[in-house]
Parts: sequence; structure tokens; C-alpha cells
Amino acid sequence: MKVNFTPYNFSFKSDSIPKLPKEGLVLGYDDSISAQKREAIREHLETQTSLIYQKYYEIPKSNYEMEKMLKSWGLKIDNITKNIIIPPYLNSIALENNNFRGALPRNFADYKKLKESGITTVISATPHSGIKNAVEKNGMNYIKLVANCPMWSGGEDYIFSDLAFSDEDYYMSKKVRAYESYGKYEKEYSSKEFTDKMLEKERTLYRTNSRKFIDELIKSVRAWQSGCCFIGCEFGENLTNNAISVIDAFNPKGDGIASDYLSADEKNCVISLYKKLTGQDKKLMGWTKEFEKSFLKRMVRV
Repeated sequence: MKVNFTPYNFSFKSDSIPKLPKEGLVLGYDDSISAQKREAIREHLETQTSLIYQKYYEIPKSNYEMEKMLKSWGLKIDNITKNIIIPPYLNSIALENNNFRGALPRNFADYKKLKESGITTVISATPHSGIKNAVEKNGMNYIKLVANCPMWSGGEDYIFSDLAFSDEDYYMSKKVRAYESYGKYEKEYSSKEFTDKMLEKERTLYRTNSRKFIDELIKSVRAWQSGCCFIGCEFGENLTNNAISVIDAFNPKGDGIASDYLSADEKNCVISLYKKLTGQDKKLMGWTKEFEKSFLKRMVRV
């Protein structure tokens, strides 16, 4: 299935869609404007929902020329400010396999448009609530790929803070030291029997919470492989970058480009999660022996 993804007007047919930039940035038009200036517009969209279009052209078009061109693409223009009225989902990029990334819509009606365009799955890379209801009520699958169980307070905004990315032995060694410290001040913590019992609970909780993220990751990878996904966060930037990099790292059918941008510390986190995968996990994501070798070569520093 091909997604008819035209953010400025989802109902357009293929012969009405302006040619998109080669790098995939979807802004509703692609005449002689340069890639650098398209990026300037993209950055502008993070803080405003409209832009003064004329200043982004070497030779400014007349109001009449711009309005005629933009209206033909389904974009509305404010009659007073003469600004393009930009819908929030316009800040989008087309990716491989008919998938898209960008700012998650804020209005319920915009999720309906995502559905009508052919999107079947929305992957949320933000911990903010309220998205799930809009996605599912519009008949799409919802996946939340965030730090469900962060290692520190407030770590939900950084995907690699999830317990799944931490080393189990290191995590447990910190818990051992903590209980040893408690034992100096609280008599009940000084008992080896009590400490061992609590540490076993900590280990079980660690594995249970780590599993939550792994299950969401597997669903994300499989959905990405099927195509017709839209992934995003509030502005479609940093949190989305992290989520796409993680999906790409574990996806044997991806191009491996996004995961190349992971830092050394983030690659170490990816390896920690990799060690928790079962054979069934790898099978569900379509791993092969060749891909596993390639994965380790890319993630482990020699």
C-alpha cells in the first residue's frame, strides 16, 4: 500500500502533488528554493505555526503569484498578515519504506487525515499523554517508544534512560551498595536474609521493567518494516531522532544510516539491550546471523 501523504492537503491525487525535495523534506512546495532555505523554514516551524513566505525567496514573488501558487496546493493564507497558515503536521520528512516522521498532530481531526492518507501506525516518541486516544479512535495502531522505566527521575525524555539500556550487573551492584549503606543506619536492612530477599525483588523488577521497553521496540521494528508508519514527538526533532536511531539499530531491513549517528555511550546502551534479547525476539524482528555480525561490528568499538 502506498501512503498518499500530502501534509498540506491529504485529499490530493498523485498527479496534483508538487515534486518533493530529494532529501525528503515535505513543506508543500519545491520550486527553486534551496535546501538550506527549506531547513530554515523547518526550524521556523518549531516555534510558530505560520511563516512569512516571501523572505525565503531570492526574487520575492508578488502577493498574487504566491497566493495563486500556494492556494493551488491547498494551503491557506492569512488575509491580514499574508502569512501561510501552516498546519502542525506539515513539518514532516518522508523516510524509507513509505514511513514518515514529524511533529505529532495536536488536533483530533489531523489524526483522521493521517488515517485517510494511508498511515496505519503512529509511533509516539514523547512521554506526553493524550495521543493514544486520538490515534486509536481514528483506527490506527499506537506504539509508545519512550523510556517507560527511566533510571532517574525525569528521564522519560531521553529514550536511552530506560532500564532496558542499562547493564544488569552494574545496576544490581548499585543496589547492593545502597542496601549496605541502609544497613548502617537501619537495623532491619543489616540482615543478610532480608537484603538477599530485597535484592531478588530488585532483580525481578529490573527484568520485568526492561521487558516492557523491549516489547515496544519489537512492535516498532515490525511496524517500520511493514511501512505506512508515522513517528514523531512534539516538534518531530530530538526525541524522534533518538527513537528512529534505536529502531534502525535493531532493524535488519533498514539502511543503517540513522544508527550511525549514535554516540559511543548510546551504542554501549544499545549493546546492553541487545544482551537481553531472546532468540524469539530476534526472530520476530527478522534477524539473521549475517545481520547480527553486522550489528555487532557497527555497535562495538574495536
